[in-house]
Amino acid sequence: MKTSPKEILKQWVVAFNAADADKLAGFYHNDAVNHQVANEPVLGKEAIKTMFRNEFSQAKWYVLWKISLKTESGEFLNGKIR
Repeated sequence: MKTSPKEILKQWVVAFNAADADKLAGFYHNDAVNHQVANEPVLGKEAIKTMFRNEFSQAKWYVLWKISLKTESGEFLNGKIR
């Protein structure tokens, strides 16, 4: 059974909020490009993993990083902040 885009997005949010760079990188194709608006584009799964690791290691979790996803039913999906 194929995973829906909505379910993949939920899993991505959980992985991001858990600061799990390995799991996040698993959502990307080997040749993917991740372009954070404030930074230069990052090319490739391994480079994306490194980018997330670096960002997570420098982030002030209690202030800067938290993503919430509101589903169509109005449910909020929140990860835990370290």
